[in-house]
Amino acid sequence: MLNEVGLPNLEKRSYSVAFSMADTSLYVTSGWVITTALSVERLQADNDTGLYDLLLDPEEMDNLANPANPKYSEELLTTMNQKLNALIEAEIGEDKALFTPQEYAPQM
Repeated sequence: MLNEVGLPNLEKRSYSVAFSMADTSLYVTSGWVITTALSVERLQADNDTGLYDLLLDPEEMDNLANPANPKYSEELLTTMNQKLNALIEAEIGEDKALFTPQEYAPQM
């Protein structure tokens, strides 16, 4: 079953941001600083992501952000990521962590 959901990378886990829109939820779990990812590739590289259809999967077991999932939708993930970025910008702004190890510093 873990292969279907995708294995989490525990080194990327320090904080989580999440939001739901209509019947879809996006979870982004990352380490050290809250950043916005401009592309799906960067989002996936720097974070553990979860994207769920709450109507068809209310228990959030079918991760649509996992590229190995046959129902993976880069378009939906891009849309949700853009909305999350806008929320982070409006609600949080730049996260100025006092110390960020170089290996966890955001890649631009």
